Parts: sequence; structure tokens; C-alpha cells
Amino acid sequence: MFICPYNYELNKIRKRLPVVDSFEKKSSSSIFSNAVFGVTEEELQTKSALINLGCYVFRPLVLQAFSRINRKYVACATSTGKEFYFRKGILYEIDDTYESQPDDIVGYGPSFLYNNWNNIDKNQFKQDHGRISNKELKLSITKLSRDQLFTNYIYVIALAFRSENIDNGRTVNDWNVLYSEIIRASNQYKMMKAGVAGVRVDLRDMESLIQKAVLDLGDYIKDTFLGPHGVGREEILSRNVDNGARMVIIPAVWKEKKLRQARIGMRATGVPMHLLLPMFKETIIKFSYTLIEDLFNAGLFEPRVTRDFLAYYDIEFLSNAITNMSDPHFRVTDFPAIKYDGSFTHIKLTFTVDDDGTETKVTKPLSWTEFFYIVVESYAKLYDTRMIAVTRPPVDSMTSLQPQRPVCLTLSPNLTKKVKVMNNWYVDFPLITEQLKARFQDQIFDSGSRLIASISTGMNADHDKFCPVYSKECAEKAC
Repeated sequence: MFICPYNYELNKIRKRLPVVDSFEKKSSSSIFSNAVFGVTEEELQTKSALINLGCYVFRPLVLQAFSRINRKYVACATSTGKEFYFRKGILYEIDDTYESQPDDIVGYGPSFLYNNWNNIDKNQFKQDHGRISNKELKLSITKLSRDQLFTNYIYVIALAFRSENIDNGRTVNDWNVLYSEIIRASNQYKMMKAGVAGVRVDLRDMESLIQKAVLDLGDYIKDTFLGPHGVGREEILSRNVDNGARMVIIPAVWKEKKLRQARIGMRATGVPMHLLLPMFKETIIKFSYTLIEDLFNAGLFEPRVTRDFLAYYDIEFLSNAITNMSDPHFRVTDFPAIKYDGSFTHIKLTFTVDDDGTETKVTKPLSWTEFFYIVVESYAKLYDTRMIAVTRPPVDSMTSLQPQRPVCLTLSPNLTKKVKVMNNWYVDFPLITEQLKARFQDQIFDSGSRLIASISTGMNADHDKFCPVYSKECAEKAC
């Protein structure tokens, strides 16, 4: 739901809240009046009021929604002189080709829309294609009543939250400026409607001016609280998420001949290793112990090293290694095998490389990237046992958050190889050879998330945020 329903308790609130109709500081019914908003600190922070517009206008949020799904309603509500017409419940704009019909209802302005709203064809807001968020917006329009979409009152916040500051020698506050514009337009409208002598303009034009002033207030509120630097984002939504990561989307790359054979698909997202490891830090550390013990049992440490020496690879050691994986130079360094005298050497493994059916064996030291890749794929098995929540802020629909399987990204897709090591085959193994080290640069590693185009398009926004799913029950439901 994108449009907040009308609060029926507002009728009760109106009976208690005073109505202000002036922006003059000396007036007792002003937006600055102490008689209305109080004098004590508590009163200044809690007492509010209402502005009686004198006519019905679209709620700002509703008109903002129409700017995305049907701009004719925005143009009609804010028009000054340009006429529209309803024909069989559909709103049209009058142009040079317009031919009048007996059942046409002609007019413009918010009151025109308010008076004819119950007779419009709601089927025009149904949508079977396009962005899902727009479909939901249109669906919400059909479910809300006229009084939920329109209002003739504007809420005035407490005086403490719109205190004035000195700017170029004069006191200003954006809230007060916007409220003043609404009051000025609504007062003039009421005078004209009552027949008081003054400037004569079409009442519909004045209604449109009130609608514009109300929309300006709505836009200011939206930017203040939900804009890029608004309170909502900076103070509420911008909080850090434990074990989460933020990254840029890059296109998915397939080496497979068939799409269904690719690991990155509708239910899987590629995450760079240096960001994936901290997400499941405890799990990675646990299975790192297991891999180190297997390397020891395979006799890959020097003969005089006993099992007691493995105590060196404690939580602190492995935790620091996971942190250091953010440094591309660390990723290509060799895993340190402790020796009897306390120094370090390398662990050499034999890698069988499959190059289009031709197998070649390479014996070389085990790097940190290769070590953690084996942990992720063969021991922790994150792809099969864990889920991540992929989010694209702002979250404006249910598709903005997707449960996905994590695919560990290492080297760029054109550098990974099909490799067999420790009796396991890996399709995209990051083989760190001496040739690769010789021409090392940061760009050899994947630095962004890889999604297929259909997923990234459906999620709408411009960057991703990833959070791990720890609960077994949640992971099972997501699967």
C-alpha cells in the first residue's frame, strides 16, 4: 500500500484542534500564536492546529502518486484555465480536436475532481504490465474512497519544530513560508466565495492555487523526511546492519551453454568473496578449522609439526584473515603453514585444470583466496545451506527485497577455471598462478554483485544492500 488511508479519528481531532487562518504574528489565530500553540516547552512541542482550506483538494501523497500513474489528474487539479472533461468515467484533456457530447462533464480544478470522483471508471487504474510498484499504486487508488483521497484541512505542526532562524538579516523557516502560502490562498478563496469585494479571479483557479500550495508542502515534507539527505534516511533508514554489505550491481556473466546451468539465476546472486566472508564470519571460521585439520591429516604440514601446533590458527587469526581479505594484495598471498621452529612455509597442492577437455596438473602453494573458496564451496556450502536478503533501497514494493542464494565471486569470470583439487571439482575456481601474480592489479577481482537483468530491473532502484539470513526456518521458507 502506497497511499495512507484516511484517518477517521481526524473528525475527533478537529473538534479539539483550533483552526488558524493568519500568518501575522500579532494575530490570536496565527500560525505563530502563543494562545494556540502555548508558551511552555511542553506545549510548544505538543500543541498543533489545522488550516481550513475552504475547498477539497487532493492529499499531497495522492497527487504524488498520480504523477507516476496518470499525469492528467495532476494537470487537472493544478490547472488554471485549461479545461478537462469526463466521458464515461474517463478523464480527458480538451484540445483542438475536442467534440462535445451530451454526457460530457467539463471543468477543472480539485473540486471538479472531488465532485465527480464517485462516477469515474475504476477499471482505468488496472494495469497488467510495467513496473510492479506502479501496479500497486493503481490498485491502492481503486481501494480508497473519495474522502480518503481528498481533504479540506491541513495539519499544522507544533511551533517548536518550525522555530525561525536568522538568514540574511531576516527570520525565515520553510514550514512557516509554506503554511503562509496556503493560508493566503485559502483566505482569498473564502472571501471571493463569500462575495467580498476584491480581486476577481475564477474560483476554480483559486482552488488550483490552493492545491499547488498544498502540493508544495507535501513535496517539502517528503524531501525533509525521505529525501537523500532527509531525516528519515539519515536518522532512521541509514543505520548500519550487522554483517551486511553494500555494493554496486554489475551484469551476470554465463560461461554455460544453457541458462539453467548457470549458478547465478532467478534465485541466486553473486557476492564478492571479501564481502561474503564477513556476512557468515562464524560459519567460515568454524569450517576453516575443519579444512586446516584435513590439510594436516593429509600430511601437507612438515613432519615435525604435531596437532598441537594447529592451535596457532585460532579465532583471532582467522578473523584477522577474513578482515584482511578486503585488501586485494592479501588475497593473492600464500596461506601460512606453521613450522616446527615457529616460522612459516607454504602448503603445496596439486591442481588439475580442465581446459576444454584437456587436463593439466599444476603444483603450487595454496593462496588465501583459494583457501577460503574451498571453505565456502565444499565445507560451509553457503550456496546450498544459507540465504541472503538482497535489498535495493528505497524499498517501494515487495520486489525491492529478494531472498537469494549466495554465489561466491572471486576473480573476474574470464580468469576463473574448471579445477579439481582435494578430490573436488570446481567450475569457477580462482587459480592464483605465478603468471597472474606477475600482472596483478585490483581489477582482476569482482568488486560488485552480479544479478541477472530480470531481477535487477524488477527491484527498481540503483544500489544493493545485502544481509545474511541465519535462521534455518527462514532459509527453508525462502527456498
